[in-house]
Amino acid sequence: MIKIAHFQYFISLFVIFFALACTEIPPLVTPAGSLDPCENPEVSRVAGQQKQVLIEEFTGIQCVNCPAGTQAIEDLAGVYGERLVVVSIHTGFFADPYPESSYDFRTTDGDQLAQLLGSPLGYPTAVINRKKFFGESRLQLGRNKWAGHIATELASPRAARLDILSTFDPVTRETSASVAVFFDENPQTPFKLSLFVTEDEIVDLQKTPDGIDPVYQHRHVFRDAVSPYNGIDIPIATLENKTFCTQFKTTLSPDWNPGKIYLVAVLSRVGTDIEVVQAAEEKLIP
Repeated sequence: MIKIAHFQYFISLFVIFFALACTEIPPLVTPAGSLDPCENPEVSRVAGQQKQVLIEEFTGIQCVNCPAGTQAIEDLAGVYGERLVVVSIHTGFFADPYPESSYDFRTTDGDQLAQLLGSPLGYPTAVINRKKFFGESRLQLGRNKWAGHIATELASPRAARLDILSTFDPVTRETSASVAVFFDENPQTPFKLSLFVTEDEIVDLQKTPDGIDPVYQHRHVFRDAVSPYNGIDIPIATLENKTFCTQFKTTLSPDWNPGKIYLVAVLSRVGTDIEVVQAAEEKLIP
């Protein structure tokens, strides 16, 4: 009787296993809300976006005067808020880390941006909207000229709006971002679109007039260009309804704090005139 019971038990397991094996498993369906945002970019998300100005600051941890330049930018950001998009690029010999430094802020893309925009002749220096202003011989500008040119640029007409939508996987640290460009008028010339990664509020060494500060807070640090450093092409032929959208993917370094990461989109002209016509910034984890 015991053997028969065992036999019936195994027969029952076999029947159950066979039934499950023959059961069709439905495919995983992606919810409509998570479809590629570039399939239907929504201008309503940025309907009220104003003209925004990009300031690319060139700095270094061994630059004794650079904290004053950073403070000047923070003062301007306090006035203009999100309308001033800041990227701080560490390049040149002033950017060499100390032996005790926790981080090395130098990047290949940052060095290439310095070549594109003209290597600084002195620090602190910055480029505003990659524009050569009347009376200036270079894109790079000293600290005393930043406020006036920023105000002038903010008063100029807006050419486009930029929308950044991103996702972040905390396990793999993979980041995906779609950037939509909504032109105000039919564009007559090609443009480039760039996407940068910056990290804010990084505590590390910095040379100051009072000596080396071990707990200095570095702001808006350029970490990487997700696109090519000078952007991807937006050919006129690809534009429909004055709209362009594309996706970027990257993986964040283990040394970067995702809670302090920002994505910066830059829309610029192509050719000898590489002026930035709009910029936008979005926190990766709101």
